[in-house]
Amino acid sequence: MQAYRKILVAIDLEHESESVLKKAIAVSDEQSVIEVLSIVTPLSDALYANGLGLVTPMIEVDELQQEAIKSANRRLQDLVAPFQREGLRAEVLVGDTVSTIVAQAKERDAEIIILGSHGKKGLQLLLGSTASGVLHHAACDTLSVRL
Repeated sequence: MQAYRKILVAIDLEHESESVLKKAIAVSDEQSVIEVLSIVTPLSDALYANGLGLVTPMIEVDELQQEAIKSANRRLQDLVAPFQREGLRAEVLVGDTVSTIVAQAKERDAEIIILGSHGKKGLQLLLGSTASGVLHHAACDTLSVRL
């Protein structure tokens, strides 16, 4: 199999993300660009019933959001540090997970999206997952790594 040259890796930082990154390196070569993303959900969506304003804010959301981004950045940098090489970049973005991954893959001309999947079944599968959403909306290859 020929190596992919533009690889987008979506990491959730909560599970065995290292195995997802290892798989990206396995399908790459020295000329490949590996862009590792972690998506932070906007706290306003979580705290205010998806931005509909149904809940009166009781805390400073902007401060919490910035702290969540800083924490995710630290954890992401710690994760990629052992794998540092030319062409490996890591970034934290804020947005809806599925749509942000799909949009970033298109914007960055990714040839493949690699992300982890927990292999949910039954009711959890019917409710959807990030891997399923990306698979159904991505314009490029996707590789779901079983976690």
